[in-house]
Amino acid sequence: MTHAPMHQMSATEQQQPAIESALDAESVLRQISDTVERLHLIVQRETELMRASRLVEAAGLEEEKRVLAGEYQRHIELVRRHSERISSLAPQSIADLRSRHENFQADLEVNLAVLGTARAVAEDIMRTVASRVGQQHQGPATYGASGTASNKAQAAPLSVSRSL
Repeated sequence: MTHAPMHQMSATEQQQPAIESALDAESVLRQISDTVERLHLIVQRETELMRASRLVEAAGLEEEKRVLAGEYQRHIELVRRHSERISSLAPQSIADLRSRHENFQADLEVNLAVLGTARAVAEDIMRTVASRVGQQHQGPATYGASGTASNKAQAAPLSVSRSL
């Protein structure tokens, strides 16, 4: 008689290292720290480029930022799954990572504010352009059935692509 396994590991769980020693915990925390540092640098660079209105260059960082964010998420899931063990094996490294993460969070908030401002400005520009295009495409003044002048706007449709 064969027994079914109690718990089958997902592909993600199979790829993640076991945390069996302080060295394992330190290694995982160092990987997270490195990822946070690289992601932090990308976010800072993106913020600088957005502030300088270098939007195409900023958009060029998106893929690397996405990859690092995914890597970061996988590391965080591992730490959450083994949080008690890692905390007991590497308490100082956990404290250091928390500090680094707080600095990253502060810069990330600035980045999100800059991106939000850029989006609001772009939307305002598009509304202004659409309004002006509509004003330029007004039809000729005509007279209605009551004999009053009518100048109905016949704005041409405006299409916007969100890609750069």
